[in-house]
Amino acid sequence: EASAPSLHAAAGSAKLAISVAASLSAAGAVLNAASVRWRTLPAAESCAIIMVREEDLPMATVALTRAGHAVSPPGRVCAPAPTEDQAAPQKNAQYVGSWSLLKREEPVGSTLEEHPAGEGPIRIQAPSGLFAEIRVPAQPESFAGQASNAGFHTVVDVSGGRRLSVRHRVVDFRPPTGC
Repeated sequence: EASAPSLHAAAGSAKLAISVAASLSAAGAVLNAASVRWRTLPAAESCAIIMVREEDLPMATVALTRAGHAVSPPGRVCAPAPTEDQAAPQKNAQYVGSWSLLKREEPVGSTLEEHPAGEGPIRIQAPSGLFAEIRVPAQPESFAGQASNAGFHTVVDVSGGRRLSVRHRVVDFRPPTGC
């Protein structure tokens, strides 16, 4: 006979038990709002573990991180490192250097942000496709506005002989977009 999941409080601390219950309640509300099925398990190395079905993992990760929760282990929730593309320097040649971002679209054709010349985030990109985007918050003392990121760039051939420039953010101060 299976028993209901329970919370485990180290050293019987009532304060910790309340904190764990509040954290599970907050995370559970986020998962429920995203229609993700979930369960909790007590754990020795932490207070509790939230389990979700493998097919719901991407949706759960995006929902939880957008709500400010930490999700781990990274090896289970992050995309694997890309394989090295020997043709990357030729494909990325026109995207190498540093510049100020004028416009960002996501998805293509839908403008997400626009900046006057010289006032947008700074992008620096290497021939290998590795890039860093530096975004200084309007209020520098507020790290909450930090949105710098880094990752790798790829060029994708699409229909009609067009090429699409795609940046995959790997390190980011913002929660993932799910894309």
